[in-house]
This record gives sequence, structure tokens and C-alpha cells, in this order.
Amino acid sequence: MLFALSSCTSAKKVAVFKYIDIDDDCKMTYKATFFSDNTFVVHCKGDDKTVTIIEKCDYDFFSGTYSGEATKDGEIILTITKEPDWKRNSEYFEQILAENKKVFKRTRKSYFLKEIDSPESEKTSIQNGKITIDGDEYKRVLSFL
Repeated sequence: MLFALSSCTSAKKVAVFKYIDIDDDCKMTYKATFFSDNTFVVHCKGDDKTVTIIEKCDYDFFSGTYSGEATKDGEIILTITKEPDWKRNSEYFEQILAENKKVFKRTRKSYFLKEIDSPESEKTSIQNGKITIDGDEYKRVLSFL
């Protein structure tokens, strides 16, 4: 999974950004961690409630590479190389529903990602410690210089 992308190398964290998504059905915290080997991973943690089930989430949502300085304001280029495998994740969720569980934990082992065949780079910038990733605004919470 994505965690292995960064945990198997000697890469060190250089910056962490956070985005919190709250609505009637869920409260999710997304952390984008940038590493010294120019990789990044977005991790999701929180509860997602539907009418019949509560999904306790703690998994990597997507990952990729970047160029630029994640520790300071300026231009940065992101390339998402792994994204959710919506088909496999939907099949897994249907299986959980069939088991009539009221609460289930979704971790890195049960949230599936897939390689993107032709990843595209997106130019963005960090301004006042904030960055937009995949349409959501994250705020820098840690920087390791």
C-alpha cells in the first residue's frame, strides 16, 4: 500500500499539511505528508456514517511525487501516481454491508489503491502555508527544515 512507499526508504518527513472535512455524515482529517525523496502521501482518518453503517477510516487515500520546496511558500508541482481503486473498494464495502455490520474499521490493508497509468502533473503553489491538493485546501501544520 501507500505507506510502504515512504516507510521502506530512508526518506524523512519535510512537511505535513492538514485538511479537515466535516459535514452531516462524516468528519475526516486528511494529512498530506511530504518526504525528502520528493514523494508525498495523503492519509485519511475519521468516521464516515451512512444510514446503516459507520466506517472508521484510517488509510492512505492517494500518493505521488512532487518537485519544489514543501517547507516554504512557492511553486510546487504534484503528480498523483496512486489513487483509490473505486471498484475494489466498492466491492469490499458491499461485502461488509452483506455481513450486517454496524461499524467497521477501514485500514491500509482494506482500502485499495491502484497505479495511475498516465499520471498528470499539476502546478500549484504554497501561499501563506496553504496548498490546494486535488481541489481541497490544506494548511501546513509541521515543517522539518
